[in-house]
Amino acid sequence: MPPKKDKKGKKKKTASKSKDAGEIVSPEDQIRLLQSQTSSLEFQLACKAEETTDVVAACEDLRSALAEANKKHQEEKQMTADISATMTRQFKSMQHQLLEKITERERIIQNLRDELLEAQKQSAEQLAAKERIIQQKDEEAALCRQEIEDLCKHFADLFVDASKQISSVV
Repeated sequence: MPPKKDKKGKKKKTASKSKDAGEIVSPEDQIRLLQSQTSSLEFQLACKAEETTDVVAACEDLRSALAEANKKHQEEKQMTADISATMTRQFKSMQHQLLEKITERERIIQNLRDELLEAQKQSAEQLAAKERIIQQKDEEAALCRQEIEDLCKHFADLFVDASKQISSVV
């Protein structure tokens, strides 16, 4: 790690340099200082390695969680599509069945209307036939009444003639 800068942007002085720039440091002190820095850097490196391992593990966990979430999302998306397709198929089937029922009912209604018209036609024909029969019977009855009246007049005439003949004979 590079030496830190102070607030003014200058590098901080390291421990190897004393406050007094003119002082010479012994090689043993430099070795101890360098060993101290090395061990410090090794410790920092170990910490960073541990942090990196933790971050990599967390990243792997997140990747697996993301993969699992994507898989679950795809499964739910597929399930939604399947449900939608099933519902659409059921709707179309029900619609087709209802159209068939409507068509069947309309056919039945038309057949019943045709039968009703035929029945009305037959009823009108039967009524007309019965009216003709009644008219014919009325005419026959009128003829019979006429014949009866004629016979009555004829018998009345005969009776009058017979009574005149009886009165003239007597």
